Amino acid sequence: FKSYTYYIDQPPNRAVPSLYREDEAGATVELVPGVQRMSLDYGVDTNGDGQADEYEGDPGAIGSWVDVVAVRIELLLTSEKDRVTDDPQTYTFNGNQVTAGDNRLYQVFATTVALRNRTQ
Repeated sequence: FKSYTYYIDQPPNRAVPSLYREDEAGATVELVPGVQRMSLDYGVDTNGDGQADEYEGDPGAIGSWVDVVAVRIELLLTSEKDRVTDDPQTYTFNGNQVTAGDNRLYQVFATTVALRNRTQ
């Protein structure tokens, strides 16, 4: 098995943060520039049918990790340059509608991944 940590950090000499990956040895790789935020929600099977019945964003609130059958991932990407739009953009991220505080271009990407051998 290999273990990786994914996180967002501000790279030197750039106006916007990036998504990074760090391996067990501490080697870090910049994966995607312009990633402003990342959200993970865990799909929990509450009735034993192998399908996610609810999604929980707080890992500490999950009673049993055996019941987690999916992960929903959202990334908020932004343009490096400001003044790309005429007005501040409004977007929905992690269930919340947000109006940007600048005139950058924002795009939300989301996917849900079923965990292997957990769903039916």
